[in-house]
Amino acid sequence: MMPPRVTLTEVAEHAGVSVATVSKVLNGRDDVADATRLRVEQIMNTLGYQSRTELRSTKKRPSVLLILGNADTVDLYSASVLDGMLTEAQKQDVSITVCRAPAPRQINLTFLVQEVTRGGHDGVVVVTPVFTDKDLAYLVRRKIAVAMIDPVDLTHSQGVSVGATNWTGGLTATQYLIEQGHRRIGIVGGPQARLVARARLHGYRAALELAQIPFDPVVVKYGPFVAEAGRTLGGELLDLNPAPTAIFATSDAAALGVMAAARERGLAIPADLSVIGFDDTVAATLAVPPLTTIRQPLGEMGAEAIRAVLAQVRGEEVTVRRVELNTELVVRASVARPHSTR
Repeated sequence: MMPPRVTLTEVAEHAGVSVATVSKVLNGRDDVADATRLRVEQIMNTLGYQSRTELRSTKKRPSVLLILGNADTVDLYSASVLDGMLTEAQKQDVSITVCRAPAPRQINLTFLVQEVTRGGHDGVVVVTPVFTDKDLAYLVRRKIAVAMIDPVDLTHSQGVSVGATNWTGGLTATQYLIEQGHRRIGIVGGPQARLVARARLHGYRAALELAQIPFDPVVVKYGPFVAEAGRTLGGELLDLNPAPTAIFATSDAAALGVMAAARERGLAIPADLSVIGFDDTVAATLAVPPLTTIRQPLGEMGAEAIRAVLAQVRGEEVTVRRVELNTELVVRASVARPHSTR
């Protein structure tokens, strides 16, 4: 015989609060004190309280909530990660629910609580948004499995983060340009706060140091991983005197913007300017000329995140908190030896 279901009233009595307060906690309302929220969640865990949504979800296949960081559009990076997640989810018979962060790169706790409670999800995968310790602590208290793809930082002590060998990728891209004879190499880096952007920049600097090429901060630009930033920042680099003979754009999207800036200035690629990107999205193959880039296995990163979440759902011990998949150089037609007159 099944034990009777724990009610909201019982939770409220044990926590010493009203039923309305318990309901606010369940629905992610922000007009509840943090200490009260924590006490109610602890009582729910102790008593084994499950909402009606959670009770229904126990009768279904596992459910994972995917939160995308780009609040306006699904870019090629996210689409590639999502494709890998969906393929793995189909293999594992997992239900995927996709939503966007309420603001670009930002998640707030109210949004997180409401989405998790509404869907009765077993796990959450977060793709690139700012994800705080407070957000993570809530999911841990609710026993929700967590995986983060390319998080802003790696200081979280819970959950699993998935990414690629970004430092090695930055090193490889820059070394390839150096091998082609380039010595003045500009870089269109990502946002300075992003871990992946810093790692790629550090790889770039390491390659210069190994080749005994002085680092020049003048040829380093920072901006979001979007084409418009590449166009603006790439244009600033090309207007320098002397201008770089090659530019390493730390995303394919930014690389396309750099190529556009070059054409606006009457420069041919790769005769007048070499460009190398990072990601190897479908845009790299469609670029004119096709873009030489650093491939990171975006689909496999998505699949690995699903596997990490399911392992936690099954109660397996998490022995590795950070998974990094290999990057590799993909040579196409956007890089050549520097023009003798530039």
